[in-house]
Amino acid sequence: MRFTSLLKQVIVEASKMDYLLGRYGKQAEKGPKLNNKVLLTLISADPTTRKTTENPKDLNDIKKAGNYSEWIIKQYLSLKPEGLDPEANPGQYKSEVDALQDRFFEDLYKVTGDLTKFDRLKNRIPTELRDINKLTVKSLFDATKDLSLEMATTSKKERKEAPVHPGAKLMFDGPRYKVIKIEGTSDLNKEAAFFYGGNHEYDKGETRWCTSSPGLTYWRTHLSQGPLFVILDKSDGNTTPVSGLPKTRYQWHFQTNQFMDRHDSRMEIKNFLTGEAKELLPVFEKEFAANLSNNSGNESELQISYPRDASALYVSLYGWDKLLESQSPNLQKLMITNTSGENLDLKLSDDLKKFKNLYAILLDKVVTEFPSVLCELKKLEYISIPDTPQIKELPECLADLPKLEALALPNSSPDLKIPERLKEKFWENGGDVMFIGNQ
Repeated sequence: MRFTSLLKQVIVEASKMDYLLGRYGKQAEKGPKLNNKVLLTLISADPTTRKTTENPKDLNDIKKAGNYSEWIIKQYLSLKPEGLDPEANPGQYKSEVDALQDRFFEDLYKVTGDLTKFDRLKNRIPTELRDINKLTVKSLFDATKDLSLEMATTSKKERKEAPVHPGAKLMFDGPRYKVIKIEGTSDLNKEAAFFYGGNHEYDKGETRWCTSSPGLTYWRTHLSQGPLFVILDKSDGNTTPVSGLPKTRYQWHFQTNQFMDRHDSRMEIKNFLTGEAKELLPVFEKEFAANLSNNSGNESELQISYPRDASALYVSLYGWDKLLESQSPNLQKLMITNTSGENLDLKLSDDLKKFKNLYAILLDKVVTEFPSVLCELKKLEYISIPDTPQIKELPECLADLPKLEALALPNSSPDLKIPERLKEKFWENGGDVMFIGNQ
């Protein structure tokens, strides 16, 4: 997990506890104030709450308040005796409220059980009953009473016969490829991850994906960061005995930049998507776009290192223009470096003109001709295009850039043609404009 993602998770988890304490705890500005013991009991009853110990002694033993903690608190606070006026009979009213709350605590284990089924088997509950905030303790029981946690697992026969495992979703079904999306960390999601990986039984033709290894928790580590995508090659008639799936399959996880084949080896993703799997290009565009990386974390600077980061891969698959569309017009520095050994040829279009404040650009082994559009960027001060012997000529319009101070083309072509006007400007400016060739 990236540091920023980890930090965000810590902040979110901490803020949830802070919110519950501030809203319902002793320091609450308005409304009922619950003591720490009551809050601890209610929050601990949430099956999705993460605790440092099985039986927490105080609120410090709560690592993360669960998804249903506030709902449980609200159910507790909503307890009221029917047909009794609190103002007319305050003593009796309080006595009956106390009795209802005591009974609530006695039956809290039942609420935990119903919430466990609700959380794990939500896809088997009618759609209109899937919003927990619209349910009461009784209606939650009614919605889950006919469900069993045994339904959270499926038989091998059921898995093979079902079009999609109940812990996953069908994202795409094309002429050759089927894409399965596994999202969430429930028991069904866990089982789906194991199923589509063939329970790690590589010697039987299944996969070596760590996310499918029973007894390990890699599935949870990955799914807690983002969904797993499993790609099945329907043209492969060689199905495997464990899962009954095509032997040829792939698993992708965008948050960790892992694109793996059945052997758990990294794929040549660009060649795959621009070759035999072209039908998948539009399917995954949103996922690639969502994981564009800006190394500087600053909208005024874009650094791309191909093939190491998602931005570079996105450009190679969907084009430079689409990447430019996603950038702020305040961009000032653009640096693209190719370390792959692969020949790239990015075409910089007129869309680059929108970056009127761009003053520095580095294009390292990513172009095969000098981008003439750079002449339109009047604030450019530094241009560096190293290791590009394919460039045979520089455009004369470079001489019209008013602020150009450095033009660097190390390891360029020995036959590179330099316009006379650019040479003259270099000398006229007394060295303010530098040209570095094969020196």
